[in-house]
Amino acid sequence: MKLPAIVSVLSLTLVCLAVDDSSDARKAIEARFSQVSKAFADKDVKLFESTFAEDFHSKAPGKPMMKRADVFKDFETQMKMMSNVKWTQKIKTFKLDKGVAYVTFDSELKSKVKDEESKDHDFRLVSKTKNEWIKGKTGWVVRYSESLELKMWFDGNEMKSGG
Repeated sequence: MKLPAIVSVLSLTLVCLAVDDSSDARKAIEARFSQVSKAFADKDVKLFESTFAEDFHSKAPGKPMMKRADVFKDFETQMKMMSNVKWTQKIKTFKLDKGVAYVTFDSELKSKVKDEESKDHDFRLVSKTKNEWIKGKTGWVVRYSESLELKMWFDGNEMKSGG
């Protein structure tokens, strides 16, 4: 076999391996999305937090950068307030580069929220988000998350930005 043919075969093999790695990573991250949604709905703080890297940080529109502990404090408060949670994420773009998965996705969370008089209200949140995922000791974990768009409704009425 001549050298150009060998190089072509090796290049094709490397491309196929990269596609397989990307496909496996995407499937694993989709499974982690399902896991984090279920953990949130079940109020399983430990499982929920296991999906995020130790150096995790997050950004939301119009808000300062938040570190892991602050993000979890907010999420734990939300978990306690919500019931009948249904949270879905749908990957829109996925790119694996040097061990980092760059993911953009649409998310929708629907739940019930009780007011001071214990009356249930419908809550809905829709967002477009980008994440960076890395492979940790326990699988893929989120290192960075940025909400690009965020809309919320309370009893069908859209809430103004900032709550």
